[in-house]
Amino acid sequence: MTALRCINTCYMPTGAKPKKGRSPEVERFEDVEGEDLFEVEEYRVEEFLATSNFVANQDRR
Repeated sequence: MTALRCINTCYMPTGAKPKKGRSPEVERFEDVEGEDLFEVEEYRVEEFLATSNFVANQDRR
């Protein structure tokens, strides 16, 4: 898992295969507190970064 900082509220596909005739399922990622952190599976990091709604977490506390 990788922590990414959300800079804009957005919807991302869950990656689950939709049932026949249905729209893909999406998950809301909300920037409530101002740049909230979300844990993302390693294989989806590039997908999230490509939206420009997430940036790599530089805070290594």
